[in-house]
Amino acid sequence: MPNADRREPVLSCQPRKRGRPRGSQARQRILQHAEQAFATRGYHGCTVEDILSASGVSRRTFYRHFANRDEVFRGLFVEKTDALATMVERFRQAPTSAQDAYLRLGALFEHYLDAMFAVGDLLPVLVREAMSEPEYATIRERMLAQFRETIRTI
Repeated sequence: MPNADRREPVLSCQPRKRGRPRGSQARQRILQHAEQAFATRGYHGCTVEDILSASGVSRRTFYRHFANRDEVFRGLFVEKTDALATMVERFRQAPTSAQDAYLRLGALFEHYLDAMFAVGDLLPVLVREAMSEPEYATIRERMLAQFRETIRTI
């Protein structure tokens, strides 16, 4: 006679989510939470420990993806400036005519402001570092040149 108290295991087709995020998920999680940590504490006030605490990843996972805090910030800086560069390039590729130059200029500023607001609280930290750190000067100059060229073509 079968034992009524004995339960059969429940099988699921869905994999169980255990532990911490892995691979690209972990990298994205670190970047996402580091963005808020940098925005709150500033570049110089933010530590790897702050990023670990905010992202919930282990120190080992962090160092698997990034060499240090500076590399995380560099990743965020490049990600945000690339998004802005993509927006400007899409704008530049749009059809144009002499009669709509005023509207195009207005649209360019609108897109630019949207991109800046999308960066959110991290914007002041990015701008401060772009203005003070030589490492980011090249990226800043490239962005300014692209923006100037876009305005010139309007």
